[in-house]
Amino acid sequence: MSVPKSVLDGCLASFTAADEARIKGSTRFFDVTANMTLLCCHDRPLFTVNMNTPGEGQHYVLALLAKLFENLPHNTIVRFLYDIGCQLHRSCVKWGFLKPYMSRMTFTVSIFHAFGHQWPCQMIYHPRKCIGCGLSDGEGCERLWHSTSAS
Repeated sequence: MSVPKSVLDGCLASFTAADEARIKGSTRFFDVTANMTLLCCHDRPLFTVNMNTPGEGQHYVLALLAKLFENLPHNTIVRFLYDIGCQLHRSCVKWGFLKPYMSRMTFTVSIFHAFGHQWPCQMIYHPRKCIGCGLSDGEGCERLWHSTSAS
């Protein structure tokens, strides 16, 4: 990893989405508390999973990415923008998640959320600093959610 453990710990502490102790949706009344959607670079939904646990558990993202790679040619490179992409990268390296695909992935942090991360994390994971991300901002799900909730 290019970012020290202490920096990644600071990033983790600053985001509530990854905190399973903070319950945003009641599992007492609802089987599904939220959904997570994987979008392409044109902000079109590719795959969606129903979430039924508190917090944004990494297993949902890992399942979406595994499904994506199952449907891509074997030479495809993926630039993955996620609010806490640094934490997902850390887990993949530490625990061997997505091992067959790691050489074909670049992890980045979505633009809006990048500024909530520690400075060294921004230097490595900010999409404007990663070759191949272009002007992608990683905020398509936010735009999609706001457009559907307003109607």
